[in-house]
Amino acid sequence: MDFEKLIKKKKKGFYFRIDVGLNPATGKRKQESFGPFRTKTEAKKELIKIKNAVDSHTYF
Repeated sequence: MDFEKLIKKKKKGFYFRIDVGLNPATGKRKQESFGPFRTKTEAKKELIKIKNAVDSHTYF
């Protein structure tokens, strides 16, 4: 997966939004936003960490 495309630059820093699962009541995808980060590298490290937790079902 290309993580660079998920990270966006805004006025106050870098942000990203990822899918963290499905809403059990509606079946729709659930998304969360993270940020701001001072650098794109910080945002990418956190994105990889959170994505691994979501994929291993340890993210709450």
